[in-house]
Amino acid sequence: MFSLALLSALIVLGVQVAYAGSLSPVVTVPVVAVFNGDSVAHAEVLRAVFVQVERRPDQEPLCVILTHHPGMLDSNYQEPLESAIANGLARLGYDTKGLTVHIGFAGRVRFTGPSLLGAIVIGTVAALEGRLLAPNLVLTGTVQSDGSLGPIGDLEVKIAGAGAYTVLYPDSQLSNVPYHLTSARTSLPVHTLEDARAIMLP
Repeated sequence: MFSLALLSALIVLGVQVAYAGSLSPVVTVPVVAVFNGDSVAHAEVLRAVFVQVERRPDQEPLCVILTHHPGMLDSNYQEPLESAIANGLARLGYDTKGLTVHIGFAGRVRFTGPSLLGAIVIGTVAALEGRLLAPNLVLTGTVQSDGSLGPIGDLEVKIAGAGAYTVLYPDSQLSNVPYHLTSARTSLPVHTLEDARAIMLP
């Protein structure tokens, strides 16, 4: 089994790790990030989040381990992330007992807000199933306790700046998307994690 130090290094480097005992491959999860300049905000898709799942022999509760450079995450980010993964996996029919989810954040970007929680849940599912996410798709949305995707900020900026990626976003925000950004090539509203999984893990 990999040591945590080696795993962390591989995650930060984005190296795909083959099965080794109870460890899944590393899944790269693209996220769309907004950067606020002097006067205009812009967005881009970053391949900067990596997920790997470890199946432990015990039946203890879910454990989430974050690896990142200092200052990349708010100090209170761990709790909502753990809650989103626990609620999301339960909603999608997975037993979280005996699971450790390793999440690595690469680069020097500061991640704030909960909009990438849905993407991390789907990335965790991909790791559990030993699959890669469908290419050129990025999900933005919070995870609600009932499995729906909750609203996020800067949606128009995210869709406009996603480049070749199609942005999946909470359907509750459909009215916030200008008509010229509503083609299936640029954006796609989804209601629940099940909907997102069906599209991102076809």
